Amino acid sequence: MAYGRKTGGRDFKPGWRGGPGAPKIPDVIRESVKMNRAEFIEIANRCLNMTKEELAQIIKAPDTPAKVMIVCSVIHHAITKGDPVRYQFLLDRLIGKAPDVVDVNVTSPYSNLSDHEKLEKAKLAVKALELRLKAPDGSD
Repeated sequence: MAYGRKTGGRDFKPGWRGGPGAPKIPDVIRESVKMNRAEFIEIANRCLNMTKEELAQIIKAPDTPAKVMIVCSVIHHAITKGDPVRYQFLLDRLIGKAPDVVDVNVTSPYSNLSDHEKLEKAKLAVKALELRLKAPDGSD
């Protein structure tokens, strides 16, 4: 590929979006990604059984591990701010997301008709379109 061809002549700086090398992921996010499901369930269950004051103390404690702090802060924020989205996030992680139900049964007014009746309806539709095209002003 020619120099500057794809970027329109602009060179991306390393670490910037679209450039070589991805931006450094913060340690807190990296730690939360490493957390496996069993650890998360154990931490979340422990934090869900705490009072609001206990959660605040754990969040402020300097020796609290990052993953415990993340889970406790999500729960604390959900309680203090009344944020149901955060609580829903925790429930989705703990017990699994509820499946979305989509009704794909589509009924047509023509589903009860026989093939012969459908053919007659199609012929009438074609005839109506031909009459519309023959109209002098192109309208009905």
